[in-house]
Amino acid sequence: MNNLSNREISRSKPAGAILRLFGESYRAISLTDVGLRLFAGSSKDVAFSELSGPSKISKKLGFTGISLPCKFGEIRIIGLQRAMALDFVLAINSAWQTRFIRQVEAIEGELQALSEVTERLQQPKRYPSACLVEPFLARATVILERLPDTIPKDVLPRGQQAVLDQIMNFRSAPEALRRSAIDAFLAADAAEMKDFFDTIESNPLTPEQRLAVATDEDATLVLAGAGSGKTSVIVAKAAYLIERHIRQPGEILLLAFGKGAAEEMATRIEERAGAKVDALTFHALGNSIIRQVENGAPALAAHASDDKLFTVLLREILFDDIAKQPALANLLLKWFTEFYWPYKSEWDFKTTDEYYQYVEAHELRTLKGDLVKSFEEWEIAQLAPHEWHRIRIRAGL
Repeated sequence: MNNLSNREISRSKPAGAILRLFGESYRAISLTDVGLRLFAGSSKDVAFSELSGPSKISKKLGFTGISLPCKFGEIRIIGLQRAMALDFVLAINSAWQTRFIRQVEAIEGELQALSEVTERLQQPKRYPSACLVEPFLARATVILERLPDTIPKDVLPRGQQAVLDQIMNFRSAPEALRRSAIDAFLAADAAEMKDFFDTIESNPLTPEQRLAVATDEDATLVLAGAGSGKTSVIVAKAAYLIERHIRQPGEILLLAFGKGAAEEMATRIEERAGAKVDALTFHALGNSIIRQVENGAPALAAHASDDKLFTVLLREILFDDIAKQPALANLLLKWFTEFYWPYKSEWDFKTTDEYYQYVEAHELRTLKGDLVKSFEEWEIAQLAPHEWHRIRIRAGL
């Protein structure tokens, strides 16, 4: 065997003869300035940056060896003298740790900057939306990929290790950290903006409305029923963005289906926040975009301004496109029947009189407009010809 001063050790020939039978081909290993070199039929270089953790002594078939944990898998060289293997492992780990310290020192500035970001997330000054956090997470991932998977203990100074741990925790559980930051921001914001939330509309905003206003994700979906205050949320949201200097009035666009709703939102924001914002219908927005792109007003279809033609168009769509598809036809039939007139059997009532009163109150009519006396009669009248044919076959008619 070569001694360690040559930075190389190899196994004995007798051990090698036995171990080759078990597929252990590596016969020697040397320590270089940038990593390790393993010898078999040909040499293989393993850079320190490819080691995912410290090397260690291993055992196989009664022989002592060295195990090298690499990012691409474990490498072993078996059949070494134990004392020399122990010394060589210490030499490998010492060189690897020195390399590791230099790697950390090379990115210390970036680690410190990311550490400050994670600290700011403890008490965020603005809503930590996904688009704000994602670039820092991507940068943390790139930086940490330059370091080993397993960090040696007691190698870095305590402060430097704490910074590294902080970044690693951020990368491993970014959403948990962001969720905690969101909760911290919303709690502080609710107290700071209490007067705003209490007075921006004629009635103080509810807790749910305040949450919808303060949430500043890339996209926020608010589900609310009729009369629950959706317009109040939109008005307060626009005013909040202006009050918080998150957006300028010219950067805000409000959209509504109806012209009246759009005008109402713009008026209320101007009254309450003293700022003019654009509030348009979806149709008006599309029209303005086409005007800008095509340098002129778009040509409108005839049915756009003619209610009779529009009704004809709807009928054509329903009967020529939708009704010809069985699944959609059944869905359409279900909509017009069950949405407006909840089906109830005569057995749902205590007396026949109560049932007839219910039927008369709902004025049951077929899709052709014929008045019928019961839900059962209505269902029969709605059957398509092919359904009547199936019924006649089943009845033996």
